[in-house]
Amino acid sequence: MKNRFFLKVALSLLFISLINLKANSAVSFTEINKPVSKNYKLLKTRNLFFESRFHNSYFNLNVIKNDIPKLQLGFSFGENLSDLIQDIKDPQKKFGASYGILGIYNIDNDYGLQLELNFCEYGIINKEGGFSGFGTSVSSEIDAETTYDYLQIPFMLKRYFGTDIKFYLNAGFYFSFLRSAQIVGEETISTTSSSGMTTVISYDLHDDLLKETLSNDYGFIGGTGVLFPLGSNMRRGPKLQLLLDVRYSYGFADITLETTNEYSGITSDIKSNNSIFTLKTGLLINW
Repeated sequence: MKNRFFLKVALSLLFISLINLKANSAVSFTEINKPVSKNYKLLKTRNLFFESRFHNSYFNLNVIKNDIPKLQLGFSFGENLSDLIQDIKDPQKKFGASYGILGIYNIDNDYGLQLELNFCEYGIINKEGGFSGFGTSVSSEIDAETTYDYLQIPFMLKRYFGTDIKFYLNAGFYFSFLRSAQIVGEETISTTSSSGMTTVISYDLHDDLLKETLSNDYGFIGGTGVLFPLGSNMRRGPKLQLLLDVRYSYGFADITLETTNEYSGITSDIKSNNSIFTLKTGLLINW
């Protein structure tokens, strides 16, 4: 009887153990075969984006976007192709230097405000000829350059496009202070008498036009350009940026003042407006 009792107890314990083992096996099998794509996706996203912040546009373009910093300072230099829009003659265009400093305050990744201080050389090439004759014929030719030196202050709104390489459009206005104005060149006068004798006289032109030119100019300025990163920082964008810029400016002011020739008494009132194309390059430092 005693042996049978112990046998029943042993069989009962064995049965209970088998039930527990089966239950544990079922749970393990369920966990092993449980879909893991969701968990794996979360783990992968967290590792590649939230923690490591790899440059992977597959997950989020806005977060890994190469942000432009709030403030940028730099310098630029380039070449102007200037002209005077006049109502009685069409002078030839003239090349001149342009250089200065600039600062940009970026409102966000799409818009910014740009302020510049530039030294600009504008002007025209004067090639004129004339002829008169009443018994004695007189012809004159002028080969000279008129140069205006301005201190120009442009203020523009910028619109950015792109991520690492930033394209932009800008538009605004400018105000300029005239520093100097002069004409330099040569005038040749040929005189032919009725007997056929010709006399040629050449004069060097070096006249100051400051009193004949409006001291300030103002007008529209706008254009386009591109910013290339030079070195990078994941959170703050490139440390340095190369600037390439092309712009056009048109002056609203009539810069040529009314003058009266002291010898002939003839009054000249030529209307002249600055018209300038500018190509510039420069370097920006991010702060």
